[in-house]
Amino acid sequence: MAMDSAGMEARLTGIQTKLEAMHADIRRLVRGSVSIANGSGHVTPIVRSPGGVVGSGGGVGGGGGGSCVNGGGEAVPIGRSSRLHAATPAVETPASGQSAPASLLPVIFPAQPPSRVVLPDVETPEIASSMNMRRKAEAARKKLQEFVKTMRLPSDVRNIPELRGASCTWLLSIALACSYVSGENITIEDVLRQNRLAMHYVSLPSVTLAELFDVTNEFLINNKSLQEKHVHCEVANFDTETVDEVGDVMCTEERLPITALSQFRKELSILDIQSITILNYDPYLIEQHEIRMRLNYLETNDSDTSADPIIPRWSAKNQGTFALLLNFNSALHSVTIGTPYLLEDGSIGIQEHTIPIQTLYKALCVKDNYCNRSRGFVRVFITNQFIECVPSMFPLNVLDGSLSGGMLTTALDTSIAPHILGLSLMHHLVTSTFFDRLSQQRQSITDRSDVKLRGIPVTKLCQELGLGITTIVGGSNKASVASAFSWYHAFLKKMKMETSVALGVVIVSRRGGAEDGPVNIADDVFMKHLALAVETESVLLIGFDVNIALNVKVDNRPEPCHFAIVIGLDQERGVVRLADVNVKKYRKTWHVPITRLYSAVIGYGYIMAAKSQKTIDKLNAKEFQDSIFSEARYALPPTQRLLRFEYPKKNYVATILADAFDRLGFTADVESVINNSGFHVSFMLSEHLALEDAATVARNYSRNHAKDGVSVLVTHMDKDTDHADLTFIRNQISTVLRAPKRCCLIVNFQVSVIQANKSVWNGSNGGSYAIVLDFDETTSLVTLSDANNESFYRTWVCPLDVLFEGISAMDPIALRARGTLLLTSSSQHDLYVGCHGYDLAHCIVHHPFKPTLWPAFRCLALVATEMGSGLLNMNRAVQFSAEDFLYSMPSFSVVKIVTGTLESEHIAALANTAFERLNVALEASVVDISSTGTFLRACRDENVSGRTVTMTIVGYDTQLVHGVPGFSVGVINRVRDQGGSGAVQLVEGNSCTFGSIWERQATELQPAVKAMVRIKRRPRRSNGSLVKSEEK
Repeated sequence: MAMDSAGMEARLTGIQTKLEAMHADIRRLVRGSVSIANGSGHVTPIVRSPGGVVGSGGGVGGGGGGSCVNGGGEAVPIGRSSRLHAATPAVETPASGQSAPASLLPVIFPAQPPSRVVLPDVETPEIASSMNMRRKAEAARKKLQEFVKTMRLPSDVRNIPELRGASCTWLLSIALACSYVSGENITIEDVLRQNRLAMHYVSLPSVTLAELFDVTNEFLINNKSLQEKHVHCEVANFDTETVDEVGDVMCTEERLPITALSQFRKELSILDIQSITILNYDPYLIEQHEIRMRLNYLETNDSDTSADPIIPRWSAKNQGTFALLLNFNSALHSVTIGTPYLLEDGSIGIQEHTIPIQTLYKALCVKDNYCNRSRGFVRVFITNQFIECVPSMFPLNVLDGSLSGGMLTTALDTSIAPHILGLSLMHHLVTSTFFDRLSQQRQSITDRSDVKLRGIPVTKLCQELGLGITTIVGGSNKASVASAFSWYHAFLKKMKMETSVALGVVIVSRRGGAEDGPVNIADDVFMKHLALAVETESVLLIGFDVNIALNVKVDNRPEPCHFAIVIGLDQERGVVRLADVNVKKYRKTWHVPITRLYSAVIGYGYIMAAKSQKTIDKLNAKEFQDSIFSEARYALPPTQRLLRFEYPKKNYVATILADAFDRLGFTADVESVINNSGFHVSFMLSEHLALEDAATVARNYSRNHAKDGVSVLVTHMDKDTDHADLTFIRNQISTVLRAPKRCCLIVNFQVSVIQANKSVWNGSNGGSYAIVLDFDETTSLVTLSDANNESFYRTWVCPLDVLFEGISAMDPIALRARGTLLLTSSSQHDLYVGCHGYDLAHCIVHHPFKPTLWPAFRCLALVATEMGSGLLNMNRAVQFSAEDFLYSMPSFSVVKIVTGTLESEHIAALANTAFERLNVALEASVVDISSTGTFLRACRDENVSGRTVTMTIVGYDTQLVHGVPGFSVGVINRVRDQGGSGAVQLVEGNSCTFGSIWERQATELQPAVKAMVRIKRRPRRSNGSLVKSEEK
């Protein structure tokens, strides 16, 4: 099939070449100088005239059919009339020299020798330009094919040997695109290090188009070599419905949307040798097209051998994937794209797909389920014509929370209302730019939550204001501007900062709230307010109609309200630069014309936070402030605990946990679980929390709210383990139902398994967690209750075997089987007493609910934060992250770290290198178990007066401990002596997969230990300087 397709494509390409040559000849005939050569060798030139083609003898030929007169006065017919009326008698031409009537046909002289048309060898500028474009496109095609030649996977490969846990197609696409354009060898490690990306990004199979652009753009901006080569990138989406006429591009980074297939075809036809395109598309449509084409081929070709069928990999609802644009064939109307994969052997493989352009266009127009925006492409190219961005008055690393060492804007959930995100970002900028470091530290000391949950203060804002989950994810409207001002005013009072921050608000509206008419704030006044904010470096949070601002309909609500921070203004160009509050959906920063922003802000307004009240007074907006304070609808409601349990509209794991605690007699609701989880509210809004992460949240809630009154037991249905069978789950359900007031069983299953069984699925989706309510022994039917907000669909029954299949399915996040959570009303004892606890209180974790590929670095960060940081000159403890240790390495390889098993010497060498580069007063050494006597003694650390003197890191085989193949690292938390034996408790480096804390008997753990390293403080000289290891 592949050979026939290649041959057919070659033949069609040849036909296309001949047709293009014929078209070029026709253009020469029409545009250029053409001559007629008769049998005697005499050449007569023909020139164009408005009425037709005129020869040197003065004859005139009409457009539909006519004649030319050669040098001897003979008329030569030209056109289709000469063919249709070749036998018509001759008619004399009038002497007046005027053309014959239309009813008279030209004369034919068959006695004369035939004439032929001679085409000159002269090209017009249009022809030269067309041929030049074709040559450039062919050169670009050959260069690109040569670039991917060694990475191309065979067409018959069905199962790609992809590296487990590193399905970072989007990262590979960025690295390959930059390598192709710049000619340099750029790897994903370069992108990770340059952008200091969180380590969990390697395990993310997909990101949004906005995130793809931001990562690519930051890498190009911060790379000096690529900047010298003028490498840039731009982004375009496929939003098909525009609000107004498409305007001009604001800067080189931003492209106008692709609104039609013809426009997309034009983009593809312009292939450039110095550019490449990264496509973000829906792979389900591509895969379904290939399946249909394969079935059609098998039906139309009589073959005895049946080809292997294509097993569908993608579902209709997917996260999307990425590919490089490799070729566009205008004759076949087909496009070739290549999806890169990181293979097990460390190489990069590209799987090619040749599809019709219409299919790819449809795949690009499919909206991303996460951010509800169409997909698109990012183009990396070289250009000297660069439209500069408007300078930002705030450092970008302050805007995105990078310098805060905590929650980043890239981790904020898109479901949070824009005005709440806007207030959080506004307060973050206020505290980062209005106050000095000492004032910030004083505020952190008085607020314990600020020390624990650092970064963009979304959680602090929601907790202090007492916002419920429905309000947090309820969206924004026109009244949100006034509500946000009133809420932030109350928030500043609670933080005792109302005298340090001046606050003002402007509501822009038409008279009487009409759709048309005069506006209370003129455009020149609006311009002055923007300029005032920029000049005084005030924080201006602006609410607007996002459809008008983007000139694309991206929000179908009647009031499509969105918020952003004004960070730059170019009055000469008439452009404003905004920092968006929802970076996963609209990018970190983008540009908008002032006139369009003014149109978008009508009906909404903006809030200004300034250092001085004089700045606010220049707004002349006290009337708006008084009006807002006088209306109760903008004020905060009285905070009173709910009298009954409520289910949010969306499915959250916190809903199931709150329901379980409530059934056990501990008064709980969704808000209390989220606020006492120990994690940022944004992390808790995910519908897909791994089983171990849900267990960590339950343990934290038991500690913070239930006074350690509930213990949690996690059971994974991993293959080939003792408990991965129907008998175990049957016995567990029966045991729990015998004591419903003391026990509660939560099952974590794969939703698609339930929905695939039409006799079980009730047509609604209540999430992947459910509580077991009842079990019928005779019919083996389990009654479950999930997080569905509709009570009619919340309770449903499922056969035990179907449920077991669902809880045994692989979790794509944790990369192991799902399972059950058993909550019992028995104390979890000293689980948190004296525990190092790998959570946000101890060291920097960019995303606690994502797996990490480098647990050793997470453990080193925990150890360095717990015992090695000391105090800085500003009396502030230092927190470290795993990324600090990873990027302090001279070099690293994703493949080697993922697939390799670390020995004790290797871990010690990595630790000492990182400690030296990070200037941490610690040193690591290998533990010799044989010299210490026993394994328990080797695990025991030293403590002096309650102060940790040493900490021990253990590397172990996960197959022997958890029943899952692999290698992981943990920090020993405590050793329990139990007579002749003992138990060891570890803080896990990969908490998403194996749990935050687990405990095993020493006899069980010792055979699994492959490495053991002890870390202690480095001695100092008399002058206070550190003693290096080689000096000892």
